[in-house]
Amino acid sequence: MDWPIANYIFRSYKPEAIFSKGPYPLNMLGVVARSPNLKLSDAMAMGAGEDDLNNFNYSNVYEKYDHLTMEEWAALRMPKAGKMFDITMRPVEQTTVNLREKLSAAYMLTIQQMYFLDNADADKKQVTTKPWSVSVIGPWEAHLESLGVKIEKNTTVSHLHFSNGTLADVDGVVYDHVVMAAHQASVQALLKSATVDDEATQNALEDIGGPVAQLPNAPAFKILRGWFDGKLGQGEGVNKTRPMVVEVPEHFPICLIAQYHEMEDESKAWASKTGGSVIEFHLYTYNATEINAPDKEVWEAVKPTVLDIYPEIASLKLLGLTVGTYGHRLDSPSMPGWHAKTYGIRPHSDTPRKKGIRNLAFAGDWLHTEYPSAFMERAVSTGREAANLILLDDGVRQVDMVVPPLLGPGML
Repeated sequence: MDWPIANYIFRSYKPEAIFSKGPYPLNMLGVVARSPNLKLSDAMAMGAGEDDLNNFNYSNVYEKYDHLTMEEWAALRMPKAGKMFDITMRPVEQTTVNLREKLSAAYMLTIQQMYFLDNADADKKQVTTKPWSVSVIGPWEAHLESLGVKIEKNTTVSHLHFSNGTLADVDGVVYDHVVMAAHQASVQALLKSATVDDEATQNALEDIGGPVAQLPNAPAFKILRGWFDGKLGQGEGVNKTRPMVVEVPEHFPICLIAQYHEMEDESKAWASKTGGSVIEFHLYTYNATEINAPDKEVWEAVKPTVLDIYPEIASLKLLGLTVGTYGHRLDSPSMPGWHAKTYGIRPHSDTPRKKGIRNLAFAGDWLHTEYPSAFMERAVSTGREAANLILLDDGVRQVDMVVPPLLGPGML
């Protein structure tokens, strides 16, 4: 299902429905022209910040700006364009599930380049209408198994053993190739607890694990899914149109509200049968807030903020609620911390090999790449990099990498 428009509800501004149409700068001008909050003068006030976007260069953006947070960059490079930053850039910060006060300006400028300046269609999203296990992971597993791949599930890697410059098991069977595709926090734990047979391998492992251990992780976050006896947009005086997904940059700790009965087949069927709705509330960086309620109390803790966004929820009965907390344990998904001043210690997919562990590669969203990438796309692209390392070792032709350009659009 297509999700082409980014809908925002602010406290300080009128609601926005932002979408990109046409090449840069026409897409930027279109956003300003359609905005109920922005004027052309706001875009013209961007000053040096506009130069950093137009003349973006991935080859040096980290050297220039990784020492600054995105908030510091905005204050320094576009101090007179606060409204433009608030509406078109600041909302993107929360999608990283990081504290905006710590986010690297270089990383955020890269995201702006990828999803807005480089390709007018890059901000358009698609969501699956079925569970990932059915629509994505299941078919992929079936294809691999048809090729003779053995897939082991529900197994835990609790320990790594290294010997003679390789990742091996404790009995000395050496693996041909290993790709470590766990999330950052798990990689940190596994490298820290690993055992090693010899001094040279120990030194290599320390060269890898030392910097990795210093990388920050994003705060834990919560996702609430509620089943209600009615739908949004019902009630006297209520705007009947409520977007399928809305982002709320100024209603912390609520960051996003999604109506799953409009986008997921199972939820849609339940809502059609009952007349109810299934709504998710995403609370990113939740454990960094002053709200510290246990799961059974979290809805009541955040409900006043929810009602500021959608007052009609007060008239709906909450029939059921699930609360998921992520990033608080090694067995739950977590996000890397894209803090300023971490570029210099962030590894690449081939760092283990370059440091002396010749059968190990990394893959994941927490690595650095030599081309613009972020989020799930980075996890995929580093996975391909790791696969290419294996193909190269085995004398097999490597797969092509399709990546965004290194340079911004320049001044027209």
